[in-house]
Amino acid sequence: MAKLKSVKLQVKFNISYNTHPVTITHNGLSADQVDLQIDRLDQKETFELQGFSPEDPGQKVTYTLEYNQQELDIRHLTSFKMQKNKLKIRFKQVPMSGTARQKMTDNIQKLMQYNEFIENHSTENCNGIFFNGKLKIEFNKA
Repeated sequence: MAKLKSVKLQVKFNISYNTHPVTITHNGLSADQVDLQIDRLDQKETFELQGFSPEDPGQKVTYTLEYNQQELDIRHLTSFKMQKNKLKIRFKQVPMSGTARQKMTDNIQKLMQYNEFIENHSTENCNGIFFNGKLKIEFNKA
């Protein structure tokens, strides 16, 4: 019997949100379901997730990998690197009174506290995604 030279797999994303939609791209194309042709043991596939917003706490993305319509556990093959989650704050010089200036300073401090909460980092073996970034699936022998 001949050995298989490749395996056909399917990655399916389940996207939840209330007000701000999340987009997923693979090889420049938007998709919530991707057919993969795995040709090598060291093959890597990357998916970019964008659109997460602090104003929508209902945002979440989960994913599954299927072979012949059977779900496979792939957490050990995945890593997620958060990107583009820092808030960008631009200041414009505007004449204002001491009270207004203090109120603005207080609001900026609150934003900066939240900004520290979403410091970009990487995680292995992730199952749910709640931030902008790149999901990598790395196929290997294990």
